[in-house]
Amino acid sequence: MTNYFVSRLEKDVFDGTSKVGFFATAVNRKDADSAYTGALDCSLKFFRNKYQFTGTLAGSKKAERKNGYVYHLEFDKLGGWFNAEIGTSAISPDFDINDIGFIRRGDLIRSWGSLMAIRNKRLGPFQRFDVESQWSLVWNYDRLRIKNGFDISSWGEFRNYWEFHCIMAEIFQR
Repeated sequence: MTNYFVSRLEKDVFDGTSKVGFFATAVNRKDADSAYTGALDCSLKFFRNKYQFTGTLAGSKKAERKNGYVYHLEFDKLGGWFNAEIGTSAISPDFDINDIGFIRRGDLIRSWGSLMAIRNKRLGPFQRFDVESQWSLVWNYDRLRIKNGFDISSWGEFRNYWEFHCIMAEIFQR
């Protein structure tokens, strides 16, 4: 016999522009290892919603010595013609979301950043367009680099509502 438990609590803060939350899951099995997860998360906007901090810290427990964690921290500049983002995240090798969800891959540490210029008004043949540069670095807990990349991309919508996308990327080798 197996019992499942899922809960989510969330509270609006800062006049409803931000939120903080908590969630927990549990899988209790009669003849096998039980598993538990819990997390705190937030999305906080400030300075007239032009800046945002998002974060998640989660932990899991399965069996006696299978404890794992996940974190995700991100800071964004939103709105206007210029946006930016910087962040870091990690999924430890022993993090186990249990039977209630899934993770494609654990054992990852990631850092990234991006800069984007946006034009939402007509200019020449375009209704709107953007240009973005982004970098990311990914490695595992053995410090083996999995990815080190940089890309420049552009998106545009013409006045007839046709679109174009262009991406140039470089994945650097060791």
